[in-house]
Amino acid sequence: MTRRAELPEPKDRRNPGEEFLASEIDDNRRAEFWLIPKTFLSLAIVAALIVLREVFKL
Repeated sequence: MTRRAELPEPKDRRNPGEEFLASEIDDNRRAEFWLIPKTFLSLAIVAALIVLREVFKL
């Protein structure tokens, strides 16, 4: 589970506090980390489709 569930919602939305902001940044960083393997997977699928198109002249 994310650390967000551990922290209460900030009372003041304009100034949520350093601890809350640090946890938000960490959560976002972890989520963005998973974009790297997804990018390589997408590139591999596109490359495979291009190879199939060139081989079978579809």
